[in-house]
Amino acid sequence: MPTYTDQARGARSPAAGGALVSGPSVSRLSHVALRVADLQRAVGFATAVLGMREVERRGAVSYLSCSARHHELMLIEDAAAALDHVAFEAAGATELAQLRARLAGGGWTELSEPTEAGIEDAVRFVGPGGFVFEIHSGMSTGDEITPRADAVNPHGIEHATLIVTDIAAMERFFVEMLGLAISDRVPGRISWLRCGERHHDFNLIKGEEDLFNHVAWEVAGLEQIGRAADLLAARGSNLLWGPGRHRPGHVLFAYFLDDEGVVNEFCADVEAVAADRPLKEWPDDPGTANSWGPTPGPDFFTHSIPLASRS
Repeated sequence: MPTYTDQARGARSPAAGGALVSGPSVSRLSHVALRVADLQRAVGFATAVLGMREVERRGAVSYLSCSARHHELMLIEDAAAALDHVAFEAAGATELAQLRARLAGGGWTELSEPTEAGIEDAVRFVGPGGFVFEIHSGMSTGDEITPRADAVNPHGIEHATLIVTDIAAMERFFVEMLGLAISDRVPGRISWLRCGERHHDFNLIKGEEDLFNHVAWEVAGLEQIGRAADLLAARGSNLLWGPGRHRPGHVLFAYFLDDEGVVNEFCADVEAVAADRPLKEWPDDPGTANSWGPTPGPDFFTHSIPLASRS
């Protein structure tokens, strides 16, 4: 389990927390693609509990959304739960071409894989630690989803969190290649990065292996988090951690496991930040993780899933 005292060396610290490169940046976190052992079971949880809509299914791949976007979650049937890729959206085709050229110039390996459904064009590549990332343009949209009385109904994907062995290298990659800004940091331990005005779209946690920790879904507030906890309890599931409040980003949170054993988070009240907001550094103590009280239990990080293998 990662500890609060792990330290990384060599991370850059932009004084304003802004991107270190000029030119295009990714505009938003788009979706997370997960391998799952039982596609029907995973889709059932996403639709019945979260209230997501299965927009499209192509063979062993399901595309799900909790908004008008074509997909915010992509599920791929495989032998076991694993991270396939994390995707960001570029503002348009021109920006995508510029970002692709920047990645090639940085020496990052582009993968030759089919373009997924619902998007115009994409580049998929291997980043630090073997994580696969995608940048795409032109996601299709449809009607907004009507909330269901018997489901949680999040508004959309909020952030994704990776466990990384080299947090400094991953920070540099996100800032220099993708144009993200670092909002907050527990030095050498945790980093919160953003694409726009929301406090964070991505978290990095220092660990002993490169793993996927969780995906977060945005809800309206504490009342909706409480309703989510009731729905999970009715299915025999308990929260892993929370409700609580992270001090960085002022985020209300509650973490839980889905039916594939993947950690999910419901979060609300996320801080909005200005483009020139200075980077904040936080102390390495439990009150940073949760100003309301308990830190996560000893098994919280053991639920992180591996990276999917590729030929």
